[in-house]
Amino acid sequence: MKNIISTFIIYFFSSSCLASTFIEIKFGGWSHHFNTKDEFNEVHEGIGLEVYSLDTNNNQVGVGYWRMKDSLNVSSDYFGLNYRYKIRINNNIEILPSVGLSYFEKGKKENGSITKHSGSSLIPSLSFNFYEKYGLDLFYVPEGSLSYSDTIFFRLSYRIIFL
Repeated sequence: MKNIISTFIIYFFSSSCLASTFIEIKFGGWSHHFNTKDEFNEVHEGIGLEVYSLDTNNNQVGVGYWRMKDSLNVSSDYFGLNYRYKIRINNNIEILPSVGLSYFEKGKKENGSITKHSGSSLIPSLSFNFYEKYGLDLFYVPEGSLSYSDTIFFRLSYRIIFL
């Protein structure tokens, strides 16, 4: 997985078809877990960085890193590749449906104790950008490898644009 990400980064920064490059600083992280009686951490204190390139057809490809306290209160790391498509609603609002491939290291409950485990997952999301600088990322995470119950997760972002 790390070799795939490295290859993608080299291609990403050497591509000649890109119109602009920008960085998004990601922070916060709040969640709600559905259909569970377990007590989970829902304030994640995350921080991350994603670098995107935008082509002339509103396609965006990016790479990123995200670190947070997961639902079990364990420090977790996510590295990923992301594709999203920009839909401009008006001069101030953009909606960006996306899908990302992430490699993660996070906490896991096993036999009554919490251990660290790693894996990869395909994660769909929906981002909303306001005034080209401020953003909100919304994720629905179904019960499975990343979550112990169906979960809604969101975080905030701030964009720095490079032309």
